[in-house]
Amino acid sequence: MFRLLYKIILLNILLFTEGNLIAQTNILINDSLAVHADLLEIKVDYPVGADLKFNMGDYTIMADHERRDTYSRTKERLLGVRQFTDITSTFSFMISDSASNMAAVTIEEKNRVNDYYPNALSEDEDFFFIEQFSTGKTLSLTASISISGESNETWTFSSQKAKGNQWRPPVELFLTDGTKTIKIFFVSSDAYFDYSHPLRHLKDLPAFGFEFIDDGKSLCAVQYDSGAASNFDMGPIQTFGCKAWMLQDLDPKYKMILAATMSTLLLLHNQYLSVFE
Repeated sequence: MFRLLYKIILLNILLFTEGNLIAQTNILINDSLAVHADLLEIKVDYPVGADLKFNMGDYTIMADHERRDTYSRTKERLLGVRQFTDITSTFSFMISDSASNMAAVTIEEKNRVNDYYPNALSEDEDFFFIEQFSTGKTLSLTASISISGESNETWTFSSQKAKGNQWRPPVELFLTDGTKTIKIFFVSSDAYFDYSHPLRHLKDLPAFGFEFIDDGKSLCAVQYDSGAASNFDMGPIQTFGCKAWMLQDLDPKYKMILAATMSTLLLLHNQYLSVFE
């Protein structure tokens, strides 16, 4: 009798533990999306070599590793020497579906780096720098998305990072064509996870992702990191903990725009695919 009771208790513990692990594997998305969406499996060629290629369901994303940076430098002299460096970085990729429809995406990130030399010495316009303090911040991050052959329609994705705590997720993300605006929300597998707590454990990190909402309706979602549940080998095809959901009853062109935006989010946030540091 005691052994039977012990087995029942042990089984319940195992089922509870397994249930928690499963719950932590995927981001929490709207119930309607979970029921009526196609799960888009993400496969990444590894090693990626000179070109970056991955599939999101029937969509193929192709990009080279080339990026273009432009610099603009100004200088101010106030209590030492303060230099501002504005850096604009761009990265482009193509996405296609099973019907050979294609879209072009260009990501642009603008950063500002502040270099401060508090004890700089000046002699005939030449400076001797003794010590240096540097800070940097992202001014803006946008991506333009256009479907090939549709020159009159361009969508813009915009992301603004949280201020203050570097561990907090972005505070505002949206996708718009100038008329319609789709809001994008940060989601995780743990709605109560405290990102700001200094004693949080890396092993407790939940899965991270984004969900797209249009007037209260969930359209799609992408998981860019499976958190502590991440478990992959180093074979020729990788998922890197990524997956996506796409509502079934959407126009194919609309799906292409959404898939392009989700691909952009993967390239910006997944640590293995990231194109910007």
